[in-house]
Amino acid sequence: MGWLRQKRLLTLGLLICLVPSGCANPPKDYARAPSAAVASYQETSAGQLFEETAAEHPGKFGFYMLESGRQAFTSRIAMIDMAEVSLDLQYYIWASDATGVILADRLVKAADRGVRVRLMIDDAGLGISESLAASLDTHRNIEIRIFNPFINRDAPVFDFLIDWERVNQRMHNKLMVTDNAVLVIGGRNIGDNYFDVDRDANFRDLDLAAAGPVVREVSEVFDHFWNGEWAVPVAALTDRRYTEEDYQDALRAIERAMARNAFPYPLDQDVANLRAELDSIREASIWAPSSVIWDAPVGRSESARPVATYRALIEELDHVESEVLVVTAYLVRGDRGSDEVHQRSARGGHGRRLTNSVASNDVSAAHAGHAKDREAYVRSGAELS
Repeated sequence: MGWLRQKRLLTLGLLICLVPSGCANPPKDYARAPSAAVASYQETSAGQLFEETAAEHPGKFGFYMLESGRQAFTSRIAMIDMAEVSLDLQYYIWASDATGVILADRLVKAADRGVRVRLMIDDAGLGISESLAASLDTHRNIEIRIFNPFINRDAPVFDFLIDWERVNQRMHNKLMVTDNAVLVIGGRNIGDNYFDVDRDANFRDLDLAAAGPVVREVSEVFDHFWNGEWAVPVAALTDRRYTEEDYQDALRAIERAMARNAFPYPLDQDVANLRAELDSIREASIWAPSSVIWDAPVGRSESARPVATYRALIEELDHVESEVLVVTAYLVRGDRGSDEVHQRSARGGHGRRLTNSVASNDVSAAHAGHAKDREAYVRSGAELS
């Protein structure tokens, strides 16, 4: 038995050594033009929709909470259909199920009418095929970039084995910006289980639809990621040049996928209803001061930046007088930073934390990150649900 185990370990070691790319970096010798969010947002229908209301609340932004998955998906479709100049999308996961192919189809239609589409997907969450992405990328108005791509395209597990420090840098941003005028940002990736479409299980995430100055701030964040060395054009990752024929094949594949993956709601009617309610949604929006907190990718040739999210959280907790409310899918404790957060929230007053149970958690390791410390939470005077 010992000899057999040693033989397997030796075989694994040889396989790792034979991987051609070794610890190579993603390709750098490719054409990539920098670009930025459009400046003429006020001239678009989306910009004019909130212009008067925004003028009444200088320096503030208007937000509207999207609680249900169905509403969140309808809002994204309506934003794509409304676009006149640009669409910027950044997601960790883009699945190839019903919602994924419907959104892809609407993006193509937007590009056909002259809208510039910039789409960034983290390579770990690239659910659509690389060939489909490369085919759509041939459209004159569509550009797709992959965040921190794996070198071993057919066996990314090898990258984790030999290049952990690099490939562990993932991008979890989830946002869509229409004409640099309105945006949806929040916890939802693109996939059926984020929009109450999956028949077996669905996540209960939250999004904000927003207008006002905060949109331009988010667009600056998008541009930073888009123009950074971490974002690689999908065409640089393929083994051949994709053509118009490939593009037409991709359109037919999307049509077949939409016919195969039936969407359970009357989408066109939902979008029409949403458009009819835009005035009431605008009136129901809450206008308040805002700030965008984000962490830039670090490593490789990127200059390190302070962990802005952590610093902002600590600063906020320093000003707590009576209560701290935390809603998070993953509540992981253990390192010095998270311990400090918990200690400061306890000192600030009554703390209430809502997180997933083991039954509702999709990542067992994340659940284990707080399960062992539940008694400590309670002893500190906090509530944990």
